[in-house]
Amino acid sequence: MRGAHIFYRTPSFVVFKPATGAAGKLLIAPVSHYQALNEMPIAVLAEWLTVAHEMQARVGAASCKMQINVGARLQNVRHLYMQFSYAT
Repeated sequence: MRGAHIFYRTPSFVVFKPATGAAGKLLIAPVSHYQALNEMPIAVLAEWLTVAHEMQARVGAASCKMQINVGARLQNVRHLYMQFSYAT
């Protein structure tokens, strides 16, 4: 995330544009480190969805796709994050 453009931040989450600069895509990552979904407390998981809900409103998305990859075979970064793709 070094040098990333921070789009939005809460005490528990940071939202930034991917390094590729892809249009219509944001990454939502918890500040605390979690490698697996079952490591994340339910209250933090609920906040994650609340942040995604806020992002849909902030970007004016008519539709969106939220993707979380879990496990070494699917994760290219060993830190949970949500890919938030949207169309306006």
